[in-house]
Amino acid sequence: MKHQDRIPPDAIVLHANRVLFTNRQPLHFERILSWHLLHWEEGSSRVVANGQELEMTAGDFLFLPWESRLTYLPMTRGPYRLEGIHLLPDLAPGSEKPVRFDVARRTGDTLQHAPHRRDAGVPELQKVIHGACYVRARLYELMDYIVDWFAGGPPEEAPARDLARLLVRELLRTLCSGEAERLPPQLEAVLQFIRGALDRPVALAELARQVHCSESTLHRLFRVRLDCPPARWILRERMARAAELVAGTSLPMREIASRTGIANPYYFSGLFKKFHGRTAREYRAVRRLL
Repeated sequence: MKHQDRIPPDAIVLHANRVLFTNRQPLHFERILSWHLLHWEEGSSRVVANGQELEMTAGDFLFLPWESRLTYLPMTRGPYRLEGIHLLPDLAPGSEKPVRFDVARRTGDTLQHAPHRRDAGVPELQKVIHGACYVRARLYELMDYIVDWFAGGPPEEAPARDLARLLVRELLRTLCSGEAERLPPQLEAVLQFIRGALDRPVALAELARQVHCSESTLHRLFRVRLDCPPARWILRERMARAAELVAGTSLPMREIASRTGIANPYYFSGLFKKFHGRTAREYRAVRRLL
């Protein structure tokens, strides 16, 4: 059966966000009424998904089927960053006016009893799935796009439905294609080093020394496996960290610029708007937790 034949026609993405977790207590969601897809972008953590305890690290993804339970266990290795998407598999057009772009996560939530919100019978997506993909995998690129699209303000129903169908198709393709593979350890080590040095300048020569290879070899690794040069990757990481700090803290923008290795706050403001589609202050105003 082709992937498109298994895509629920009335699926819709209802929420998407990127969050920096610093929890020192368990965070428990006992009844999530959505298909929930998570991607660990940085750091590592342990979760319990429908009774399974899992160790999740940067590059991993986790899919939770309808009516799942999820607990984020207390942070033990420092903060970790992930992006998450809630997809409702069956909400008939016109059954909810207007569509509420939110999902039920706990038993007391009013949306637990929404009569038109239902699961869809896709056999491959009826269980917990966890794995890892290349950083430039199409699944992760699509997740990035959806998260950034939701950050742009109140979503519209029609594109949210289109994105849901694309996401389900890409998830099924990823599971069937064998694309869920890790990056080479050498490159993973460099990426981890970059994430720990975002508050200062980082040169290609320094990165090459970290993994005992030539600059040309490392540059080629970035091009082949991440589809971008090292400098571009570093800038993307700086802007991702900036978005976390803007959304998750009350730090002034000048301090956030400094913490992301950008000395000029005016240059920082322009970069932030270029990457995220709105000013940092506007971005802070619209962010919500997963």
